[in-house]
Amino acid sequence: MGCRVADYAMYTCDVGERQWQDGVLTVTLECWHGFNTVITRLLDIGDFVWRGQRRDWSLKSRFQREVKDDRVLNLEKHTRAFERAIKGRRGISPPPLTGDVALWALGQHYGLPTPLLDWTESPFVAAYFAYYEDPSEGDNAYRYVYGLSWDITRWGPAKAPGEQPYEHFITFLDTPSDENARLLSQRGLFTVPSGPNIEIEERVKHCYASPDEEAKGRQRIILVKIRIPVTDREKCLRDLNRMNINHATLFPDLTGAAVYCALKLKVKDY
Repeated sequence: MGCRVADYAMYTCDVGERQWQDGVLTVTLECWHGFNTVITRLLDIGDFVWRGQRRDWSLKSRFQREVKDDRVLNLEKHTRAFERAIKGRRGISPPPLTGDVALWALGQHYGLPTPLLDWTESPFVAAYFAYYEDPSEGDNAYRYVYGLSWDITRWGPAKAPGEQPYEHFITFLDTPSDENARLLSQRGLFTVPSGPNIEIEERVKHCYASPDEEAKGRQRIILVKIRIPVTDREKCLRDLNRMNINHATLFPDLTGAAVYCALKLKVKDY
């Protein structure tokens, strides 16, 4: 797949403190209102998908976090158990789920641990997921929005140095079914690693530091990490709600309506 590749030399935005190293651009904002400026500049120069987190956790799936041993065997058992458990629970004449990815995608948004990591095509949807939960004891001073360049797909194992990879370390997966209304509303997609121990930021830094990349002298932006003050949470949620980004639109069901109304109680002028 072709994509626009962001180069650090092209990133002329002067909002926030920034640092680029080994393909990773970190931007620390003083306030939420700088977010739009940063996003606009990044989208002018490259193609990214986005993810929001309340903390700077490793970019690993929930299944990778929770299952430490025999992941291949346990994943097969886990998938087959979910396949059996959902029989008769998907309504009348549901569309077929073809393959394990479709099963994982359905289960992911109902709390099932899977090897998929959620992303969205919208940086503002990612910001919502970074911010909507209340601050809790132990939170640090920032919430995080990540941007991942499609350019990461040029990396993968090859049979010999200099040859094209026969697979990718990180693979992008589009929505496999139109049954999942939540995923469609969130403009969602997934990444899945080629191996059980691959974490995205570590892999970017490892690949970028290789002699082959150093010889090219590039300053590509493969991963973006935007740090936004947690103190601006209510400002962010109000702005996003005015853009029609809220729980009611991202989760078009009773759960979404309930969380949306709960936020209206807590956030002034929501």
